[in-house]
Amino acid sequence: MKDTIVGCALGLALLAGLFAAAHFLPRGQMQSLPVSAAFVGERHFGGWILVCAKAPPGPARQSVPIPFSLTARSAYQTDVAERRGRCRVSLLLVRKGDPKHIVLAAHFRLRGQARVLTLVLRFPAIGKAGQWVAVRAGEKALRLPVISCNGQFCTAGGRLGPPAESLLYQAPAGRIYLPSTEGGRHPALPLPLAGLKQAISGMRRAENSQAGQD
Repeated sequence: MKDTIVGCALGLALLAGLFAAAHFLPRGQMQSLPVSAAFVGERHFGGWILVCAKAPPGPARQSVPIPFSLTARSAYQTDVAERRGRCRVSLLLVRKGDPKHIVLAAHFRLRGQARVLTLVLRFPAIGKAGQWVAVRAGEKALRLPVISCNGQFCTAGGRLGPPAESLLYQAPAGRIYLPSTEGGRHPALPLPLAGLKQAISGMRRAENSQAGQD
């Protein structure tokens, strides 16, 4: 999937209603220690969580499933059987007063031989495959195609080249504009970005070493 950066001119009317920013917050906020090259475990960077599993020796180390789910007992549970490397950077956006009610799951991973950064979003099933999600930071936004939807959630995602990745580091917070509803509105969710650069740098440090091997 090709990453795209587009100018963003989305009206304030998109921020109204159920998806107002005041209703949500990231789950699991705390400061943590830097990530070493041999890192295995969990680190928190603002609202972002870096998790790295132990890799077996040999070529198979690049295809290790995360051994547990970050979104247990939610409708937006990630697929723990995915084989996309041993680390993942995630953010879970929950409704205030109800930390088990996850309204958005964002996951960054490195994929393929080139270790390309990818972003996958899961959100309430208000769209359909072929629509787009806009991730805004500052004056610009990147667009991600909606890949699939079922009765519980939709999934959007794609590769992020250097310009798209850099965009996410330009502001301490952004917004995600979901596919338009029947009324033509694009519900918006807040996207905390503080700590994301450090979390992704830690993921690269761990993935680009023989980390987690005996």
